[in-house]
Amino acid sequence: MNRISDERYNELWTWTQKYINDNCIVRNTKMPAKKKGDTYTWMFYLRRGLFNAEFMINIGQMFIYKMERLDPTFNFQITGLETAATPKLSAIPMVAKVMTLMRL
Repeated sequence: MNRISDERYNELWTWTQKYINDNCIVRNTKMPAKKKGDTYTWMFYLRRGLFNAEFMINIGQMFIYKMERLDPTFNFQITGLETAATPKLSAIPMVAKVMTLMRL
């Protein structure tokens, strides 16, 4: 597999942070809170990222970067909880496959 450079990882990290800040945090709204009469003024809304192909490709590359350094054999199983795990768990092997094909 093509190894992701530290420089590329830092670019992905910066892009992802900006995307989440700009698109996945809803601010300045008055949403009802669990406690009656209270409201939330912000919330994470990661669906905007989880259904964005560029975001998911970047997350997949960042995951591969970390795993290359933790377990270069890639001998592990990926699992996840809740709805947000499904797109992430789907993106990771697709990104890995493309990176493998690029090496050939």
